[in-house]
Amino acid sequence: MFGKFFNFLTGNKTAERVHKQLDAHQTFKKSSIMSVAAELKTVGLESRVYREEYRLSLRQAEIRKQMDDAQHRQDVKMMQLAHEKAQELIKEYETLLVDYEKLANIKREIAGLSHIKYESQKKFQDVTATPDPHFHY
Repeated sequence: MFGKFFNFLTGNKTAERVHKQLDAHQTFKKSSIMSVAAELKTVGLESRVYREEYRLSLRQAEIRKQMDDAQHRQDVKMMQLAHEKAQELIKEYETLLVDYEKLANIKREIAGLSHIKYESQKKFQDVTATPDPHFHY
């Protein structure tokens, strides 16, 4: 009802202009909310990935020490055990790489949302910056 009355008063061009402003503003709001949600996902995943990386680096140092000790003693059984642990560690690192990939995808999503926010804000400013020739001030 109000929209029709507004169109009647100001003409179609002004109504289009207002609709463009509203669209740009809503796009900005949506991308902002999605960006914050993605940032929250990143925080949890990032801390887990870094903790896991630290834990694996400690295990790697421990396995290296065991391998060096086994080589020094020339203990074949101990070397095999260290080798098995190293294989398990490699599998855990592969899992960590998957988490890093997830993190990278989320960060790419955030970058895309930031671009959408920038473009919608720019569009909003462009629409509001140019004076409306159909509106008499």
